[in-house]
Amino acid sequence: MQLEDFAQTMEENAKMKERNRLAREIHDILGHSLTSITTGLEACVSIIRFEPEVAKTQLGKILDLSRKGLDEVRRSVRELKVDTISKSELIPAITVMVNDINECTPVKIDMEISGAILRLKEDEEQTVYRIIQESITNAIRHGKASHIDLQIDFYQHVVNVRVADNGKGSVNVEEGFGLTHIRERIAMLNGTIKYETNPGEGFTINVGIPIRWGSAYD
Repeated sequence: MQLEDFAQTMEENAKMKERNRLAREIHDILGHSLTSITTGLEACVSIIRFEPEVAKTQLGKILDLSRKGLDEVRRSVRELKVDTISKSELIPAITVMVNDINECTPVKIDMEISGAILRLKEDEEQTVYRIIQESITNAIRHGKASHIDLQIDFYQHVVNVRVADNGKGSVNVEEGFGLTHIRERIAMLNGTIKYETNPGEGFTINVGIPIRWGSAYD
């Protein structure tokens, strides 16, 4: 009976792990997509009376963004994995995300990449992508930021990510669902995370992740 109980416990733990993983993915995908869509729609409402053609164009872009989010949710539910990032396509995936925000919302993101881009394992790519996605979502949703600086630096087998916004900032950092999962993802990869914020001075998140593979692309 003890062996059967152990097997059942292991099975339940595996199911719980998959449910938690799915919950994280759905939170990240929906949170980012809905925040971008809401911000874009608010901008359209403010200009539709005076610039209807511009608003119409923006609504088309927002519709495309909503379809992308829906497709990604469906894939994650069906396959329990992130399909936004194909192997060795981390930077293009991040670029698409940044371009979507810049095109569909009044928020502007400046992205800078430095160093020789390193080869990352799949879990490392997913972690970097989700960190950036959640940081941007929080900057827009909670910080009410209008401008975000994104820096990705590859240096000596470490990828450093810095996301700084011009939002309202805060006195204390209270980790909700999103930030908690960011910290959990980073901890699993033996990385580091640091927050910088003050009221009225925006919010900055600095992350460093050691890369297990780490060779540069040719």
